[in-house]
Amino acid sequence: MKIKIAIDDPQSMSQSGESILRSLQNKTLSPADIIVRESIQNALDAAVEGKDITKVDFRLGKFKSKDLNCCFEQINDSLNERYSDQQDFLAISDRNTIGLIGDYRSNDPEELDKSNFQKLVFDIGNNQQAKGAGGSWGMGKTSYFSIGAGIVIYYTRIQLTDGRFEERLIASLIENPKSSERLLKSSRRGIAWWGDRVENDRLFPITDHKTIEDILGIFGLQTYLYDETGTTIVVPYLKNNLANPNQNVPWEKTFSDSIAMAVQRWYAPRLSNPIYHEATGKSILRCKLNGRNLALEMVPTFIFMQRLYNAAVTGNTDSQEPKIRVKDVILPRGFANNNTSAGRVAYMTPSVEDLEIDKAMSSPTTYITSDESDDNHASRILGMSRMPGMVVKYDINGKWSAGCKNDAGDVLAFFVPNSDQRMYKKLRNQGINDFEQYLRASEKADHADWEDSFGETIIKRVAALTADVLSSSINSNSKVEETRLSDRLARKMGRLLLNPLKGNLGTKVKKEKNRDKKTYLVNHKKVSFLNLVGSEPLENNRIIVKFEGYIKNSVEIALMVQTQDGRLSQQQWQSFFKYLDFPVTIIGFSIDESELTKSISDYEIYIEPSKPIEIHGTFLLQINSPDYDVSLAITQIKEEKNRGTASGE
Repeated sequence: MKIKIAIDDPQSMSQSGESILRSLQNKTLSPADIIVRESIQNALDAAVEGKDITKVDFRLGKFKSKDLNCCFEQINDSLNERYSDQQDFLAISDRNTIGLIGDYRSNDPEELDKSNFQKLVFDIGNNQQAKGAGGSWGMGKTSYFSIGAGIVIYYTRIQLTDGRFEERLIASLIENPKSSERLLKSSRRGIAWWGDRVENDRLFPITDHKTIEDILGIFGLQTYLYDETGTTIVVPYLKNNLANPNQNVPWEKTFSDSIAMAVQRWYAPRLSNPIYHEATGKSILRCKLNGRNLALEMVPTFIFMQRLYNAAVTGNTDSQEPKIRVKDVILPRGFANNNTSAGRVAYMTPSVEDLEIDKAMSSPTTYITSDESDDNHASRILGMSRMPGMVVKYDINGKWSAGCKNDAGDVLAFFVPNSDQRMYKKLRNQGINDFEQYLRASEKADHADWEDSFGETIIKRVAALTADVLSSSINSNSKVEETRLSDRLARKMGRLLLNPLKGNLGTKVKKEKNRDKKTYLVNHKKVSFLNLVGSEPLENNRIIVKFEGYIKNSVEIALMVQTQDGRLSQQQWQSFFKYLDFPVTIIGFSIDESELTKSISDYEIYIEPSKPIEIHGTFLLQINSPDYDVSLAITQIKEEKNRGTASGE
């Protein structure tokens, strides 16, 4: 194959192989986890519309290195020196997918930007342009380059617009150009490609069927036939450190077994699951490893995870598993309509007999982390997944189940978001139309977690609300009830009521002699104010604050915290502490009176009365840090564009 070496232009912003390989470093996931997550997700994203099944086949085997080494111009000598005998390879083939479609011959940058083939092979690192998308084109594919010698072979068969089928094969190298073990000594960037020919500095893929058949035959692989389309990725010269034979858990002893367990771990919701297809309209995943149907090898932990997913996505419990319960998670605000469902959480408290835990495994957590636990304490495990059916993360004893206590043993749960839920106007104006798009945009390049973006706290609040649902449901069956609000936090919150400035907000009005107090309060107040009259600490670092007061004109009530730099609002806090969350959030607000209009955000409340009115109500606050005194500031708004601050503040 002919070589094209990436141009080394010191005045360009082009990435080197070193920076690309570093871009997807993930120390929490094994090589098998990363490869499985990326490869299957790519296949599912490319599924042919209308097909009921997407097929992904993993194959591990050996090949004669001398038969392949000669294919790579300029590095064949280096390959012969390093790899002289049989070597290991990994091949991942998908079917019922569209393949790497798109033009590669055009000179039009806009046309090439539409080409999946161009973006995957040549444009790794460029930002995705699709609305709601996150990450970069092909950044996940760097995982392929990191498990071998840095060489990846792409083979695809697509159907052209005129109905004809076309095969394409091209190879790529990404390596650290600073490494003493690099293959391509003549490149300062560590990036190159191999294909059919180079014309005007453009490399074209091999399209000749016989040539492609010969190259795939080195690995004992077949080309696609008849009306088949799809993509096969081959990683030759696998490293020998991809498994850990010294691990006590059996699936980590070989790379093959690690892949088999990773498929169950991350794709239990979609793996041979007809209910997924019925609920979403998307294809079922059928996955094999060297011919073995992996759905038939699922361990009980992931069988239950699939059943929990089914209950959460449909709202119906599994008649085969009476222990499963499912509940809605209602988000007060953040969507187009308030107090609507953010999704469902299904949960159960399985017994050791249910899970069929081997004596070598002390917890179902072992199947997720592959780490043996030294203790026998019960674990809370919550999986979460978007529409594609890949488990984004397992939250183990974390914020999604905080406060949940099960004296009987482990808790398994699964949260499935309401993907079609419309976001509120501000986010829709930014192109984030529904919850699925918001979550997709919140994911990191490796899709390993959801983190709020756009200055929002929606995910944080959904996690807290999910924990509330679990704790209130599961703890009600426990004899031991405990509050998670520490004494330290209770003392801090007590100051909210004891501090005179914070206890009576707004301008204090001097009391006049010989005047009835009640008449004065109702008829002659000059400004709006609030009195904080009580509080009640709750679990999960929350507190209810009761208030009464008087609202004359429109007002804005904002959370404040006391710091060494003075009392700060949320906006001021962000200017001082850019990467730290504000210590308190409003997650609930109620008011008894109906003759007013109100709107609520995470840190502020706007109230517009139809007339001067006395009010009574409660705040529900989420305390994110107990280290700060919290107060409320009330600002009187005389006109829509002319706000005046009460002198008490």
